[in-house]
Amino acid sequence: MNMRWLRWAVVLLTCVGGLYLIGCSSGGSAPQGMSADQLATQGQAALESVTTNPLMRSSEARTALRASTRDFASSLHYNPHNAQAKMGYAVAHTLLGFYDLTEVLPDQLSSQVLALLTQGTTANKLDSPLAVPAALAAASLSEGTRASSVQSAQLRMASQTIPALRDALPLYADVKTAVGEGAVVQLRLYQDGRVRTIKFKKNDVALVDAFSNLTLALLYAAISFNLDMPQETPLKSLPIDANANNMFEANEYLIPPPFGNQLYHSGMQDCLQYLRYAADRAQDGALHSDHTTGTYALVDTSDAEVRKSLDRLARIAVAVTVACTTSVSTDALFDDGQVRTVDLPKMAYWTSIRGMLPSFQTDDLTAPGVWPDPTFGGIITPGIPQGVFSISYTWLEEAYQ
Repeated sequence: MNMRWLRWAVVLLTCVGGLYLIGCSSGGSAPQGMSADQLATQGQAALESVTTNPLMRSSEARTALRASTRDFASSLHYNPHNAQAKMGYAVAHTLLGFYDLTEVLPDQLSSQVLALLTQGTTANKLDSPLAVPAALAAASLSEGTRASSVQSAQLRMASQTIPALRDALPLYADVKTAVGEGAVVQLRLYQDGRVRTIKFKKNDVALVDAFSNLTLALLYAAISFNLDMPQETPLKSLPIDANANNMFEANEYLIPPPFGNQLYHSGMQDCLQYLRYAADRAQDGALHSDHTTGTYALVDTSDAEVRKSLDRLARIAVAVTVACTTSVSTDALFDDGQVRTVDLPKMAYWTSIRGMLPSFQTDDLTAPGVWPDPTFGGIITPGIPQGVFSISYTWLEEAYQ
């Protein structure tokens, strides 16, 4: 299954807001007798206790990340120029946003989506912009939200996570400026079976900024449609081929509406807005300059594979930036060289996602599903290749058990 284009598209698509922190005056004494630097160090330790531990439980990780954001916020209150604290504050909230996303996705689907967000290209030559360890993401699946509590998770995203993350995003501009002026910003991560220290230059920060905007875009998409599961599964216990076409279509295997129908009217419009911001930031991040190289690199541009991947990211970013507001013709999304018209604003007019889901052969449920409308309502014309992203009925069954 060829997923490279989707990985990079996802790369183009942190939580309590901190805009007021930028304007706070420096000076004063920190609470509990701790200096601003000590608070930042304590916040960094809490953040890295999560990013370096692939076995940490979801509840423990959330607790550590919230403690981290409080320490970073206190540090910034007394020293609003601390770039390390700003970066840590934003990254910690981005990770909290990740955990929110897992709560509204069934287990197997969470694994697939998080794999796209956390895994790099072939041979791990290029990690995702945030370089979140896949093991950490997988650990969050052990406590996923089930049944009717999904809607509660969606509403919490709308009321808490999303506004806070949206307000925190401008901090990245300050971090980028500070790093350009010589500030040292780093983060320890568990990757490829070991703990690494990542040091950021300006366009490394731009990649993380792109990723955080993507996270916010995905959160908006996650609350756009009603994913509540009152019967604890969105699959009927016995689907029936009602129209006798030898296919199980979405309405024949999903529970009835309102599952999959729109919950938050403007969610997709907000999704597109932040997807465009992510694409804008990704264009800077895709430049070959201003990246750390060697041992401490987030993306090591001394590697030819990395440079090639960044070039592809740049092409996709340019196309997505335009496609979020108007139609654009491009051959950047797939590897088949065909020019397609991409018109993402049509997503804002979707009233249901049920008709976008695949149909399955009744006599072979392990076969890949067929997209009934490969253009997805006209957003990609003449449509995606059927084999570029495959789902089987049995895979869905495992996802919702």
